[in-house]
Amino acid sequence: MIKLALRNCLRNKKRTIVTGLSVILAVFVVLLIMSFMYSCFDQLAENERKYTTGDIRIRNKKYNEFESLMPIQFYIENYSELRAELLNRSTIKSVESVLSLSSSLYRDGKLENMAIYGADIGSVYINEDTILYEGRFVENGAREVMATPIFLKQHSLSLGDSVTCLFKTASGGTNAATFKIVGVVGYLNSEMNGNLLITTSDALAPLIRINDGALELHLWLNEGVDEESELAKLKELLSDRELDVQSWSEISWIAPVLPLYDIMIIIIDALFFFIASTLVFNTMMMSTLERKKELATMIAIGFSRRYIMILLVIEGLIISFIASTISAIGSIILIDIFGVVGIDLTGFGIEAVEGWGFPNILYTHLAAWIYPAVIIAEMAISAIATILATMRVRKLEVASSLREEA
Repeated sequence: MIKLALRNCLRNKKRTIVTGLSVILAVFVVLLIMSFMYSCFDQLAENERKYTTGDIRIRNKKYNEFESLMPIQFYIENYSELRAELLNRSTIKSVESVLSLSSSLYRDGKLENMAIYGADIGSVYINEDTILYEGRFVENGAREVMATPIFLKQHSLSLGDSVTCLFKTASGGTNAATFKIVGVVGYLNSEMNGNLLITTSDALAPLIRINDGALELHLWLNEGVDEESELAKLKELLSDRELDVQSWSEISWIAPVLPLYDIMIIIIDALFFFIASTLVFNTMMMSTLERKKELATMIAIGFSRRYIMILLVIEGLIISFIASTISAIGSIILIDIFGVVGIDLTGFGIEAVEGWGFPNILYTHLAAWIYPAVIIAEMAISAIATILATMRVRKLEVASSLREEA
């Protein structure tokens, strides 16, 4: 029966190709959409952790209490000593100081709003993952900054220009400093590509009068370390200090959503899968129903109706399996390519969506188990469509069908 089904598929190449193309298109669209959605959610979570908290974040308790007022007077003191103490723990990979400030750019007697970050060299803000469009990275302690393209465009500046920034200080006063723009940079997090300058913590801390201090510390744990266990130990270790210690999952807006996002993606993907599968369903139905003369001839020469129904289902499964596999292989290749080169989303206005941390460049991936799952699902759709169509075989009038098709 399988040999006969294969022969029938090869005999009517046009019908087989049309049916197969519908399956290829449906599987391809579904896999790409699933890949985009999974990748986007994963990078959202990664951006939140990398650019906002680290694995564990440490702040002054009072800074958290009055955060909306940017109370830089409540900073973490003796940063170097605390950093050395934390790095002595075998569980901690790195400790990064982050200074995030609202500031003003002084130009031609006017003040223009902006933001400035101070970070350690080697941190996520100044490392090999930072996209360097022009120039170079800042040097430690130097009065140098890196600017985003949006900052340069908004303030009509360019690489090599000098900028004067005004800061609120920890002592309650103000201070000003002039920096040279030595680099133009971008980040995978859309939130980091706005009206922003980046310099080193060593250069910025003295200007806001915190010297050996930090506004917050981002801790990165070694691979395999249990985050909850380490968090509890750090809270106990630092309990005698006025420090707030929280894991990224306690702070992040996306962490509570993560257990549900798989379900949300499955629901959304199921909708797209249903829409794409209607093409397969209709094509399989039509390719079966248009064979009335052929089916009537088979019945007339002695084939049982049950045998014909099974034969048609096998034909549908063969076409669906081959087409789905071809489509899955093509999808794997394309998803892997996008996973390396990325998809630039800046042209889609992703930077205009504030407060989410969407990736500027999407690197696609998809779990291996999804490919066979989609292939099996498409084969099931094809089988159902063929079975529903072949139900007509039970009611097929041989003589009238032969006359109609004559």
